[in-house]
Amino acid sequence: MLAHMFPDQYMSIITDGMAQVHSELPWQKNLVDAGKSGKLNQHLQGVLEHGKSVNIFRVFENLPLDTNHGIHSLLMVLEKR
Repeated sequence: MLAHMFPDQYMSIITDGMAQVHSELPWQKNLVDAGKSGKLNQHLQGVLEHGKSVNIFRVFENLPLDTNHGIHSLLMVLEKR
C-alpha cells in the first residue's frame, strides 16, 4: 500500500513467468500438436513494480530459464529507477 501512495519512497515488486507451452508462436490454441516443427518457443517474464510500472521480458529457447534470468529481469527494473 505504501508503494502505491509514496512510489518515490517505497518499493514493492513481484515477478512471475509464463509457462512455455502457453507462449508458442504461432499460437494454435488447443489444436493437436503434430511434432513441434515450425514453432518458436519463448518465455515471458513479468516484473510488476506496484504503483510504478509493468515490465515484460521475452526470452527465446536459446537461453536457459534459470535463476539468472529472474535476477537479470529484476535488475533491469531496478536500473530504470
